[in-house]
Amino acid sequence: MESFKKLFKVKDKKTVRVLLIGLGAGLMLLIASRFYKQPAMAGGTEPAAPDADTAFSQPLLPGLSGLESRMEEILSLVEGAGTVKVLVNYSQGTEMVVARNSTSDVHVTDELDAAGGTREQNQSKIQDSVMTLRGQEGGEEPLVLYEIPPKIEGVIIVAEGGGEMLVKDALIRAASVLLGIDLHKVTVLKMTPISSSNY
Repeated sequence: MESFKKLFKVKDKKTVRVLLIGLGAGLMLLIASRFYKQPAMAGGTEPAAPDADTAFSQPLLPGLSGLESRMEEILSLVEGAGTVKVLVNYSQGTEMVVARNSTSDVHVTDELDAAGGTREQNQSKIQDSVMTLRGQEGGEEPLVLYEIPPKIEGVIIVAEGGGEMLVKDALIRAASVLLGIDLHKVTVLKMTPISSSNY
């Protein structure tokens, strides 16, 4: 820190801290930009924008995209369950946590007045913004640090063997363990012969 002061001839410790914070934020942006790669474009053409059907059918989190079908596959292996259909109810969507760039600028000034007294003046300025990256189409996109998956509120399981108490109990316990939810949030119903032939 002393060599930094000598290099820039800065006497105020707070100004040195602000400069170091700014330098650190700049380095973080530089490092983050190294991980982002622009997709290669064949023949210099722009990448096609996804159509509305494709954009809305893509899952927010890859781990949740096939959750119901994977549960159906596993739960249908329970003895006596037969064909199984699963519906998972979520309370909210996926929450994305974005990177933020916060800078703080503090200026301290000591002034001498005519009477020989000193007066200290403090000025501070804080700026906070979302860090962005250049997107595939040239626009700005927020830098997402991580995503919080949606909370599961309940599950409905419809099974051919759902009327049998032992099967029902096994399906409830299995779904509870698979999803990490309480037993009372799982409902098992007996599948009607008509609905099992439709699937």
